[in-house]
Amino acid sequence: MWGKLFLLSFITIMINTSVQAVEVNSMRINGSIISIGDSESSLLKKAGKTSIRHSVHINRNNQSCSAREYNYRIDLQEYRVYICYSKVFQIDRINL
Repeated sequence: MWGKLFLLSFITIMINTSVQAVEVNSMRINGSIISIGDSESSLLKKAGKTSIRHSVHINRNNQSCSAREYNYRIDLQEYRVYICYSKVFQIDRINL
């Protein structure tokens, strides 16, 4: 009985714990800073290529575009960098 109760409590906590992205203006990687407005080539030069790359539709400040998403894991955080029109459009940080 205690095992089932523990398992149920654990599952409830895991379901209620959500991962929330926070929009940031910049990120530090490999001793360099990536900021909103930087070029895609500058991002790749400073941060390197990532194996995970997606194409997503994104809206920000009444602007929308089909963006490329680059994911970088730094320490215990994941950064999602969105590229629109060859520029860094948005950076989201997720605490892992």
